[in-house]
Amino acid sequence: MSWTCPSCGRGFANPNQRHSCQVSGIDEHFARTEPQVREAFDDIVAALPPDVRIEAVKTTIHLGARKAPFASVNVRRTHLRVGILLDRRLQHRRIERVEVLSKTRYAHGVDVWVPEDVDGELLGWLTEAYELRS
Repeated sequence: MSWTCPSCGRGFANPNQRHSCQVSGIDEHFARTEPQVREAFDDIVAALPPDVRIEAVKTTIHLGARKAPFASVNVRRTHLRVGILLDRRLQHRRIERVEVLSKTRYAHGVDVWVPEDVDGELLGWLTEAYELRS
C-alpha cells in the first residue's frame, strides 16, 4: 500500500483515495445473522492465504491482497453476497450479477447461503482474484 489514511488507518494503493472511514468490527456484521452465515464466512477466510487483509467497514467487509482489494462480502441475515473482482467475465449459474467496471475489470456477485456453498469453485474464483491483486 502506498498511502495510509491518517483518520482510519486503512491502507490504499492511491494517495488520498476516496473511501469511508467508518470502520467496524467483523462481529458487528454478524450480530443479527443466522449461524450458518458466519460459519460460511469463517470457511472463506480460513481458505484464503494468511496475508489477506480483512477490513470491516460500515456496510461491507473488504478482502485485500498486497496491491488492492480483490473481493468484498456483504452480510445479509440469511446469506452472504460475495463480490469478486476479476479481469474476465464469468459465465456461470452461480453468478447473481456482473458489473462491468472497465474493459478488463468485472465485479461478480455470488450468493453464499450455507457453508457447503464455500466449495472449490468459489474458492478458485477468489484465489484467481487474489493472485491478480498480489
